Amino acid sequence: MPKLDAAQTLAILGTPLRWQLMQMIAASGPQSANELATALKLNFNNVSKHLRILRDAGLLEIAPGEDRRFVLYSVPEVFKRAAGELDFGFCVFRLAGAK
Repeated sequence: MPKLDAAQTLAILGTPLRWQLMQMIAASGPQSANELATALKLNFNNVSKHLRILRDAGLLEIAPGEDRRFVLYSVPEVFKRAAGELDFGFCVFRLAGAK
């Protein structure tokens, strides 16, 4: 498991939009910035900026999408503990709506 800085991770996830993006990606699997922006009815550039912050912190990973112009964001498998839970090593998060 990658070593995450607890204070930095909590500060990053403390932003409501970033937490919402993490929950959406964890629940629905890999998604593009455009798909997420459309679902949230937000500006693409704003969503993309927050996804980049999550990726740079090591909380998300990217993979090429079908169309080379787009990348898909996903939660690394190493953080998936059980259905509806993300384990970052220093704490476990239960996602909204998870049973």
